[in-house]
Formats: sequence, C-alpha cells, structure tokens
Amino acid sequence: MTTCAALIVAAGSGSRFNREIPKQYHKLGDETVLRKTVKAFLNHPLIDAVEVVINPAFVDLYLESAEGLDVLPYTVGGVTRQESVLNGLRALTANFAESDPPDFVMIHDGARPLIQEAAITDALNALDVNTPVGAIVAQKITDTVKKSISSEDADYALIAETIDRSSLWLAQTPQAFRFADILVCHEKAAKEPDDVKELFTDDASLAEKYGIPVKLINNNTENFKITTPEDLERAVKLL
Repeated sequence: MTTCAALIVAAGSGSRFNREIPKQYHKLGDETVLRKTVKAFLNHPLIDAVEVVINPAFVDLYLESAEGLDVLPYTVGGVTRQESVLNGLRALTANFAESDPPDFVMIHDGARPLIQEAAITDALNALDVNTPVGAIVAQKITDTVKKSISSEDADYALIAETIDRSSLWLAQTPQAFRFADILVCHEKAAKEPDDVKELFTDDASLAEKYGIPVKLINNNTENFKITTPEDLERAVKLL
C-alpha cells in the first residue's frame, strides 16, 4: 500500500499582504486561512500525514491555528521557499524514522485554502510509485496573452507581440512527486549558484531541471493563492 504526506508551506511573512500578520493567519469565515488549507488535506482519504512549515516568528499564531488538528510537529522554514520546502522534506524523513518515508509527497501553499478534494485526488492518481514523474494542479490560460516592452511611462507598457496561448498554463499547487525524487531535486538545487536558484519558482521547475517529467492536471475550480487583502475578500465571498 502506498503512502502520501502533504507538506504545507506557510513560512512566508506576508509582506505583500501589507498587514501586521501574514495572510495565512487571517480569518476566512470562522477559521484561519491556514487551518482551512490544512484541513483540506487532513480530511482527504489518500493523505496519511500532514506537516506544516512555518515562520518561527509566528509560532503562537500557528499553534492557535492548528489547535486540535492531527498534524506532525511543525518545521521551521528558511529564507526562501526552496529552503523551506527542503527543511520540510528533511523533517518528513525524520518523522518517518521508525518506518519508510512516504512514497509520495504533495507540496502545497498554505495560502491556497480553496483546494478541492477532487484536485488532490487527480494529482495523486497521476503518479506512479515505479516511475519518476510528477504532477501539478494547473489551469489553462484562456485570456489573450501579450508580451510587453518597456515604456518610460510607469502607467502603461507597450505590446511587443501576442503570445500563442494554446500551450500555456498557470501553475498552482498542490504539486505531487515521489518523495525520494523531489527530495533529491531539492538537495541538488540547494548546491546551485544563486542565479540558478532564482529560476526555481516552484517545485515543478526543480523537477524539470533535473530530468523528471511533470504532468499538468487541469483544475477548473477556484484555487487561487491569497496574496492581497482583495484576494481574502474574494475568498470570503466564494465561501
């Protein structure tokens, strides 16, 4: 029987949210954003364990958000998201010390609380315990895409060309992999020079770099990342 752990990355300070506390600790209805995110995975029948990576500056807020939830001990994040994910993966290895590590891991943003059970299931079902392949939740781009050129006027940019959107997707999370594969990718990425690390904007980009094919799992439901106060208001209305 295969096992899967969910790694919830919530170590950001929320600088773009422009509030005293990070967005993941703001209320979304009667619960915090992070608590709703964590519960989405705890309540999923194919998820065996959930671990959260946090910023230690907000440990009290985390403990309040996670009170009563059956989660693994929290892990302290790093300076970057890459470092936070690597810390979380290493901690999962330690947490499973008395048994084999999980076969699969799903890495998810703590500020995406609207993830649906079906999207988690579809991404996990796209994996194979015997094959190095990843799977990420994503949405096809339907709007016309323009590439810009710089403009001296800060209020607008100039169109350089129209991009063919037929093969373009918006990457989201969760991003799912065989645990051993993505751990190796993150360990390799940690040794790369800074200019290379900057190219790794998500976990799938690491997998691409080190030769692991990644499937795009089409998700038509709301799964946006709460980044601004307006995003929070939008999520409240959807709930």
